[in-house]
Amino acid sequence: MGHHRTGPRQFECRRQQRRRTDRGTVTDSRLQGVSALTTVLIPDDHRDRTDLLRTAVTDQSGKFTMRGIAPGAYKIFAWETLEPNAYFDPQILRQYEEQGKAVRVAEGGKITAEVKMIPAK
Repeated sequence: MGHHRTGPRQFECRRQQRRRTDRGTVTDSRLQGVSALTTVLIPDDHRDRTDLLRTAVTDQSGKFTMRGIAPGAYKIFAWETLEPNAYFDPQILRQYEEQGKAVRVAEGGKITAEVKMIPAK
């Protein structure tokens, strides 16, 4: 009995990406966790790549979680008050550049960051 082939076999190969989950805490000047604060992760080198930007809101103890972060260099910002989406404005970011927390995300690695809240002006 012979083996009958109807055509070439097709194999689908997908690179399985591990889902990254990175965590952090936002604290105030007294090192107390700050709740309900929007935290923004912005790439250092490709500020125009909004697909790399991530946001999260802190929980009642100041903790936040971000998922799906690509490897690279970033800064995390956590403003006490900021107009919605103002972090897309390069002039706004320049004003606060030194107050962002620099982090490097490695392939397959995890980060845990302690971020200081940027107080309202």
